[in-house]
Amino acid sequence: MLLNLVQRQMMFNLLPKTGSVAEQLICKEIMEKLKTLTDEHKEKINYKPVEGNSDLFSYDRALDEPVEFNLSESELHVLKRGVDLLDKEESVTIELVDLCKEIREM
Repeated sequence: MLLNLVQRQMMFNLLPKTGSVAEQLICKEIMEKLKTLTDEHKEKINYKPVEGNSDLFSYDRALDEPVEFNLSESELHVLKRGVDLLDKEESVTIELVDLCKEIREM
C-alpha cells in the first residue's frame, strides 16, 4: 500500500485501543513501522525539527509523495479489526474514511 506522511499519521487512529496481548504487540510493531522514515525520504521532503520543540517536525507537503508501506497478514488483520471497531462505534471521521475503505478492500 502506498502512504504519504499524513496517511501514516492517520493510520495510528485505526489501531485498536484495546485487545489481547498478542494483538497489542502487533499494534506496537505497526506503530514502529509507521514512525520509520528513511533518511532519503526525510531529505526529499525537507523533514526537520521545529525550533524550540523537538517533539514537532515540519516538512514540505508538496514534496511528500506516497511510498510503499508493507503489512504482514497479521498486521493487516489487526488494522481491519480497528476499522471495524471504529465503524461499529460510528467513530469514522471524514479524514479517515478513504484510508478505512482502502484497508477494508485489501
